[in-house]
Amino acid sequence: TNTDYRFDGYSITGANLSSNQFAINNSDVTAQGIFTYYPKRSVTVTQQTGGTVVANPTTGHDGDTVTLSQTANAHYTFGSYSITGATLTGSQFKFNCGNVTAKGSFIADPVRTITLQSTSGGTINANKLTGYDGDVITLSQTANAGYTFNNYSITGATLTGNQFKLNGGNVTAQSNFAL
Repeated sequence: TNTDYRFDGYSITGANLSSNQFAINNSDVTAQGIFTYYPKRSVTVTQQTGGTVVANPTTGHDGDTVTLSQTANAHYTFGSYSITGATLTGSQFKFNCGNVTAKGSFIADPVRTITLQSTSGGTINANKLTGYDGDVITLSQTANAGYTFNNYSITGATLTGNQFKLNGGNVTAQSNFAL
């Protein structure tokens, strides 16, 4: 068969066809192959901010299955796929009478804020004042003359030594000093 055509059987007049054979009788027989145009389809992937989407394969014929996969960039989370020209089930679709455009949506992870509260006994510092869930923040302090550092207190996280991990919210940190 030629590219983009499929063989769909035979058309026979003047004889009975059995499978792909027929007996020649005393009459004329006309045999013809039936070929149906079967165009190749394609997937166009529209890339969005926050990650990439890949289609595999990117071309095929009606009925062929295409699988989408995605990779989210750092500090983004994958949301969902959307397509035009076919029905999406999970991450797969089948070509069906046309080309398809696919894309994925990605959601930016929230930026967390660290608020530092100084007291009369000294100052508090952090290695960074914003971050993402999972980032480790390290606190340090400087005592004023005549004061000694006592401890840190924080809200919104659990402190271990002088570090905490951002996890689901903003954090307020304070260093406590004694005379």
